[in-house]
Amino acid sequence: LVVSQNGRALHIVFPHQFLDSPEWFGVSTDEYFQVSITAMEESRVLIWHRDKLKLTIITDQFLQAVFDHILGRDVVKKLMQLIFIL
Repeated sequence: LVVSQNGRALHIVFPHQFLDSPEWFGVSTDEYFQVSITAMEESRVLIWHRDKLKLTIITDQFLQAVFDHILGRDVVKKLMQLIFIL
């Protein structure tokens, strides 16, 4: 999947990665941040609401640690991709 904003590619989402945009984390819940997602091949996507997921994870320290680690690595990889695209 290619994530782009205003026609400019931001990063690529590879299999088993989270479909998000690193820039999305700086946006508050009442602001709009729009990106386009283009599948380059047949894909399946699991979607959940950001706030509901945060409330679920925040109540379980183990899940919070796991997601912090997984998301942290995933976001860093995408930021590195963004640097190489620029």
